[in-house]
This record gives sequence, C-alpha cells and structure tokens, in this order.
Amino acid sequence: EFAHLLAAEQPELCVNASGRASVPAAMVEPLADFEASTLLNFRLIDDIRRRSPGTTYIHVSSAAVYGEPSRLPVSE
Repeated sequence: EFAHLLAAEQPELCVNASGRASVPAAMVEPLADFEASTLLNFRLIDDIRRRSPGTTYIHVSSAAVYGEPSRLPVSE
C-alpha cells in the first residue's frame, strides 16, 4: 500500500521502474503479469492522485515494448 506513505511524505517525484521482465512468464501466467504491472501501476497512480497530487510520476519502461529493431544502434 502506497497511500499511507504518499500522504505522509508528499514526495516531489515518484520514479517507477518496477515490473516483470519475462515475456515467456507473462504468456504462461498472464494474470500474475497483469497484477504485477498494470494493476499495481494503476493503484500507485491513483494513490498519487488522491494522496499526493503534487507528486510528478515517471514510468520507466524498456526497449522491449518496441520489438526487434531493424537496425542498430536504435535512435531515440
């Protein structure tokens, strides 16, 4: 639960780099992957909205969301 911590600390910034990293595991256990990523992120963002609205939220992801690159290096 993040609500109590957010309410007490009122952080300026929340950087979220959490999440499961295995695509094969997500295919075998999609509900566990959903709960550990999408649902957890929703709860965190909602707690920030309700308890610490001044907090800036940054979500860090990986290049895996873009698939296999056609060439390297990948440009920004």
